[in-house]
Amino acid sequence: MQITAGEIFIAPKLVYWVEMPKTLGQNLVLELLKRDILVLECPLPEVEKKKNDQASFLYNLDGIIQKTRSSDAANIATLVRESIQKQASHLAMVHTQMINSALKQKFGELKITYIERNLSDEFKAIDVLPRVVPVLFSKLFKNARSYLRMHLHPQHKIRAEIFLQGKKISDMLLKDLSINGIGILSDTKASFERISVKDFISIKLYFARNIVIINNALVSRKDNENQVLGVSYDINDKRILSKEDSDVLIAIIHKWLKQLLAMLPEDDLNFQKIEGSKENEHGSNQSK
Repeated sequence: MQITAGEIFIAPKLVYWVEMPKTLGQNLVLELLKRDILVLECPLPEVEKKKNDQASFLYNLDGIIQKTRSSDAANIATLVRESIQKQASHLAMVHTQMINSALKQKFGELKITYIERNLSDEFKAIDVLPRVVPVLFSKLFKNARSYLRMHLHPQHKIRAEIFLQGKKISDMLLKDLSINGIGILSDTKASFERISVKDFISIKLYFARNIVIINNALVSRKDNENQVLGVSYDINDKRILSKEDSDVLIAIIHKWLKQLLAMLPEDDLNFQKIEGSKENEHGSNQSK
């Protein structure tokens, strides 16, 4: 699912949470989105309309039982199994707080992921889902990302100064950004060829109102055809980013994510729609 807002676009793994717990909200969605997982609310009657081969469905068995006001867990489990059988079962999972070996066996017969955890607790959901969801998508994506990559449209330019061994190599452009790395586009072949995989480089990013310095980041890949460098870093490592620069980068990422979520229909979110800022505080900075 691709979402565009202003200068950026994303294509995260899409998970429809069937009867998503009402205790969960904005923080959970943002934290999971940073991990390349977009969670959208989906009432049980809407599952048929939402089905597609690029989306996963997470069924809250407890929530479905409560919504249907049924005391027969086995009967509700059968309804959920029938719903899942109408779609790709490898893209569905069920969670419940109940410890019930008979129910677990019924879902196991269909090879449906069954989680006996309280995912209405935000901390448990943030811990469990980033480990489980990529497994479901492994048949669709061979190299599933661990963190969301936010791509910039080509017309929006954020300058990136590149330094190798303390010496400036070139001015390049920011292509994409995530919590654990960035993509940098070189417009000259000569500058691109001066940098090799496994080099440690420093980068100075020029946002509209902030300059962020990343020290000793690892060049993890090179796309020779498109002249793009893939650079990895640990955003929490103070040897790579100062606390101030780390806070600025996280604030920019959060701002962009909120703008992207604001583009979604209110009915897809389980909390008040996030309003995108009218002022592009961390917008693009034209190369000089």
